[in-house]
Amino acid sequence: MLESAGRRHNGEAVRAAAQRLGLAFANLQDSHLCQRVSPSSHLAAARVGRMASIETGGARSIAVALDRIDQDHLAAWLSQRPAGAERIVAATGDDIAALYLRDAHAGIVATAVSALETRLPAMSARRIATPVQAIGLLAGLAALGWAVVLAPHATAAWAALVLALFFVAATALRLIAILGTMPGSVAWSELAGEDLPVYSVLVPLFREAVVVPELVTALKALDYPADRLDIKLLLEADDAETLEAVAAADLPKHFSVLALPDLGPRTKPKALCVGLALARGQLVCVFDAEDAPEPGQLRQAAGAFALARREVACLQARLAYRNWGQSLLTRQFAIEYAAQFDVLVPALSWLGLPVPLGGTSNHFRTSALREAGGWDPHNVTEDADLGLRLARLGYRVGVIDATTYEEAPAGVSDWMKQRTRWMKGWMQTVLVHTRNPLRLLLDLGLLGSFGFAATVAANLMSAILHPVALGLIGYQISHGRVFAGTGALADTVATLASANLVFGYAAALACAAVGLYRRPMPGLAWHLALTPVYWLMSAVAFVLAAIDLVRRPHFWAKTEHGKARSTTPAGLRRKRPARRR
Repeated sequence: MLESAGRRHNGEAVRAAAQRLGLAFANLQDSHLCQRVSPSSHLAAARVGRMASIETGGARSIAVALDRIDQDHLAAWLSQRPAGAERIVAATGDDIAALYLRDAHAGIVATAVSALETRLPAMSARRIATPVQAIGLLAGLAALGWAVVLAPHATAAWAALVLALFFVAATALRLIAILGTMPGSVAWSELAGEDLPVYSVLVPLFREAVVVPELVTALKALDYPADRLDIKLLLEADDAETLEAVAAADLPKHFSVLALPDLGPRTKPKALCVGLALARGQLVCVFDAEDAPEPGQLRQAAGAFALARREVACLQARLAYRNWGQSLLTRQFAIEYAAQFDVLVPALSWLGLPVPLGGTSNHFRTSALREAGGWDPHNVTEDADLGLRLARLGYRVGVIDATTYEEAPAGVSDWMKQRTRWMKGWMQTVLVHTRNPLRLLLDLGLLGSFGFAATVAANLMSAILHPVALGLIGYQISHGRVFAGTGALADTVATLASANLVFGYAAALACAAVGLYRRPMPGLAWHLALTPVYWLMSAVAFVLAAIDLVRRPHFWAKTEHGKARSTTPAGLRRKRPARRR
């Protein structure tokens, strides 16, 4: 761990406090977790983060984080038991956290990384495809290729007919979202301070030094009692620049810094799994490095959980981009998010369908999240996977009205890298959850399976088929025909394809228009006309994702942050307020 000004200042403060209390100070570099204490007991203590049972040179003692406890209370305890000072050493909270992470006896990191694979091995993406899936996929492609050679027109017609079902589902979902009268968010009640549960906030960071000052400011602004907050900054141990930036920040004592060892895939969900293992809150949420959550978000989520039924395991906050006006890409991204989080996600939640979670601002009941195995450290779109897994386990996702403002990639390269990772993760999710299609159908039911087909599966297929459809239309126009076939089957398919295209475009654009109405961004309405061009970029991302899935399935393509040139405008506030009781 790097020593910087902020970290040295904290260490000096702890040394001074130890001297006042008559305690020895230890940096724990030469200490180990006590072997006579079980790993489960160590984990329980690590979640509190204030002490550790250690051995140093064969002598046992208790390391206490003086920057995380009530020093007056400890002083009173020592005054009554002066002999107790011989068994206590003083340390910083960060040093104690580092000891838990690096000591193999507790096995916290290894256990966290393997939690899902241990609990629900069939839902882990460590193995991308089973042998049966691989053989079936290869056989299916071979059969399709042979059919194309023998009967190209009939094969294309039947393939179009089957694929049309997915797009009908996606169009139907959008129409329901637009025309339905479902509430925009779940009800919540304002809880008194003493009734608020302890909240763990997990913030994974990797190569994020440039945004650390703004992040810390945003987290400090959260309107929640500090004594009930457990904010964990999750960093990689070799990310020296970000570690230096965090160490230099003025962190309150309810913040802790966890430097994760290089064990398992270097992914965001791996970091979150370790954070979950150490979380001490009854509720837990995730924020990204560039996030600016509305200050009252935790209070609203806690109040919503207090009213919700136990099967509501997760609440998704709204997401919007604060730099929506920076470039053509950020404008399209903002339109996409307005449709997704202000129109589609509330509809999915109201219908009880699987909700592909956003990568940030998910709020969970900690017990339910642990029961579900946490995040999949091998899935690079862990949010969509977790939303589907929760649905399969019988849990539901609600939506709260509070918003988190993010930073959209403004350049083509950054956008393509992020979208390729998303596409690869959706491919992983489809492969994982279709290993046993009958089991998936039984878990989700017909309506839930419809939701899965209309979201994750349809997103993938539309990405690659959109340019194909446009190419075929162009070809037919060049030959003086549009949606015309050469037989009964071809005519039927052509009619279905034309209806799908017209209604699909109309429903998608209408959904985006409703999203822009609910979250006004002046001047973006005319950008809806460019949306079909924007969709073409997803086809490139699909191809790159398929290649990456084969070459490096668990590689996490990092999105660079800190490039936004605008802040959150007041106009981004939603028009539909949350329902408070």
